[in-house]
Amino acid sequence: MKYLLLICFAISSLNGYSQSYDLKIEIRNIKELKGNIFVSIYNKSDDFPKKGKHYQNNTTPANNYSETIFFKNLPVGDYAVALFHDRNSDDKLNKNLFGLPKEGYGFSNNCKPIFSAPSFKCTKFNLSSDKSIIIELIY
Repeated sequence: MKYLLLICFAISSLNGYSQSYDLKIEIRNIKELKGNIFVSIYNKSDDFPKKGKHYQNNTTPANNYSETIFFKNLPVGDYAVALFHDRNSDDKLNKNLFGLPKEGYGFSNNCKPIFSAPSFKCTKFNLSSDKSIIIELIY
């Protein structure tokens, strides 16, 4: 019983040492000062960049030609970011007849898609300390 209590105590004390870090994302090349910027982060390749499958998301108004958004207390791991500028505030990325985006969008590592969204492998980065990244919107 004494050993069981010691093991339980040791395991519970490890939880206090779990590392978490902050991610700062600077969004550049905002063309119009209207609408919102939707930012989603993913931590699983199978979920990227599927709507509703994000790990966390956040939104900021497009009030400046460059905006910054923060995600706090993220556990260590690999992440990818997908974002878009919802200029007409309809909560979706509008596309033309051919399925190409009509609003600005971007991905971590500034991966540029060719005929479809880039892969998780192209966009992923490791978060093992506080990190700042810059994403340029593509129009």
